[in-house]
Amino acid sequence: MIYFKMRISHMCMLFFQILIICSSNTYGQKKIIDSSACAQWQTLGMGEISSDGRYVTYYVEYDHLGYHGLVVKDVEQNKEQKFTKIKGYARMISGGMDHYVVFQNLHDSLVILTLKKGQVKYIPDVSSVNLPGTGNSNWISCQLKGPDQLLVCMDLSTGNEQRFQNVAGHVFSKDGKY
Repeated sequence: MIYFKMRISHMCMLFFQILIICSSNTYGQKKIIDSSACAQWQTLGMGEISSDGRYVTYYVEYDHLGYHGLVVKDVEQNKEQKFTKIKGYARMISGGMDHYVVFQNLHDSLVILTLKKGQVKYIPDVSSVNLPGTGNSNWISCQLKGPDQLLVCMDLSTGNEQRFQNVAGHVFSKDGKY
């Protein structure tokens, strides 16, 4: 009986020694968190919610890479679209029967995302983008690169475009209608 008790105690000690050795090996394989590891972490930036609460946008900051990305999420359908390497910040526009997200990417294209349809439209070679400051306007405009200084004004809800050549500058009215 004493032999049996000693054997059990030896087996318990052996089990705990193996457990300690295995856990220390597993612990030894983990990366050390230092300032260089922290610099590579992604952080969440500003966010925006559509007027009906169905869509959410937020930024993912890649500080170690020098740019940020955009995540657009449809809360009802639990779907999301991700865009990387965007320039500046995006803006959600609610107009008509749909919502839009407008931003410029690092390749100087204007990106217009129609949220309900999930359609993405790219307008290349854009030097600047102008959005109405306030109001409930569906109009946006962009100046294209090139010698003719082409200004493109778009009504997002209808898809209509107006183009003007040799435009040096432009602004929207405060309510965004003109």
